[in-house]
Amino acid sequence: MRDASLPVTLIVVGVLWLTWYVGWFPDVDWIIAAGLAGGGVAVMVFDGVTKSSIVVGVLWLTWYVGWFPDVDWIIAAGLAGGGVAVMVFDGITKSSIVIGPLMIAAGIGWTLHDRYRVSWAILAPLLLIVAGALMLLARHPRIPVRRGKPGAPAE
Repeated sequence: MRDASLPVTLIVVGVLWLTWYVGWFPDVDWIIAAGLAGGGVAVMVFDGVTKSSIVVGVLWLTWYVGWFPDVDWIIAAGLAGGGVAVMVFDGITKSSIVIGPLMIAAGIGWTLHDRYRVSWAILAPLLLIVAGALMLLARHPRIPVRRGKPGAPAE
């Protein structure tokens, strides 16, 4: 059984961040910063997250410099569409079961921030919790590591 420390850490950091934001936790910014730094480095190890972050970064940069229309729904639709594309083209694998739904959740979060002005201070910890829960789900033994041919022996 693989180590579950990363997903659990992301869930704990997200819950702590959320409880701090709503005032249920003492004001200790250094705990949140250290948790985010450690979680961010660990998340980049996952397959596909690097490629997805490059695409999101390029889209974000082109939007910022004005080469992309100033409409947040295009970015939200791109994130959600990218998540759906990951699930369609990669199938159900240990990496796609995390990346696809996380990109869809990021698109939904972007829409919530744009339309209803939900603060990123609420959305970011919720996305961390979703990422951790999806990583725990990806540990299920029936989810394959990679997509294989039907009838091929499992690894």
